[in-house]
Amino acid sequence: MVVDPLSFGGWQMGWYELHLQGLFPDRDVQFSFAGKHDAVVYAVESGEADVGSVRSDTLERMAQEGLIKLSKNV
Repeated sequence: MVVDPLSFGGWQMGWYELHLQGLFPDRDVQFSFAGKHDAVVYAVESGEADVGSVRSDTLERMAQEGLIKLSKNV
């Protein structure tokens, strides 16, 4: 799951990294768009999504706000 097609950290960088590994998201991987970084994290945490792409500071910010626990194995 990713944020939005125009989101740099929530999609474009993830697409780039997949492309470097020879995967083409438009062909090889199906993604759904959550609209918000926090929603992607919650979708992965709940098992709704297998993986997610969010900004690099999203997990730390959410942990600091008490929304998630970084020590939780997801």
